[in-house]
Parts: sequence; structure tokens; C-alpha cells
Amino acid sequence: MKHVKPGRFPSAMGAIGGILILIIGAIALSTTEMGNDAPPFVIFFLIVWFAAGIGGVIYHLYNATSDKRVTEYDIVPSREERDPSNKFATPETRLRNLDNLRQQGLISETEHQAQRQRILDTL
Repeated sequence: MKHVKPGRFPSAMGAIGGILILIIGAIALSTTEMGNDAPPFVIFFLIVWFAAGIGGVIYHLYNATSDKRVTEYDIVPSREERDPSNKFATPETRLRNLDNLRQQGLISETEHQAQRQRILDTL
């Protein structure tokens, strides 16, 4: 299995962006009256803002500096992962269905052999 990981430079830029988000949040917090007059949704929004900013900075700094970066996508060869459209069909069932199609004349011998080889390659 191969992995696609974010680059170090984009991660560093993401960390800088996260720090800017935290600075904007700090400015908003300092200009907002945080006494009893502040609406609850403003306080909730700023808490979510800071949590997202801190989470983003940690994630991007980890990816920019660590040897074991977070994997964003996995590339899996077809033999390691079954076809989701046939997730319940075993290779034996697929081969029997393929033989039936050939016997009924719905596919040619060449098509049968090619598809049979694809099924066997998944084993």
C-alpha cells in the first residue's frame, strides 16, 4: 500500500495560517466585551474558533516537522482491495457467473478469458 502525504512546505504554510487565525481570534476576544453582556453565541463561536485554530496549527506543525506525517490518502492495488460493487461476490461466484455468460453466448471467448484473468489476478 502506498500513501499520499502532505508536503512539508504546504504544511508549514498551513501552520502559519493557523497562527494568523489565532491572532485574529485574540483580537476579536480583546475587542468583545466578555462580561455578562456578551451573547452566549459569541463566546461559543470564539471557543470553537480557538479550538479549530489550535488543532490546525498542531496538525500542520506535526506534518511539517515529523518523519511520520499523517497520511491523507491510501493508494491500494486492486488485488489488495475488492471491487465495492461486488463486495459480497466471492471469486468462485464471479467465475461461475462469467462461465454462465459465456455459455449463454452473451460474451465472446476472448472477453471471457480476459475477465477470467482479471478475477484470478485479484486472488
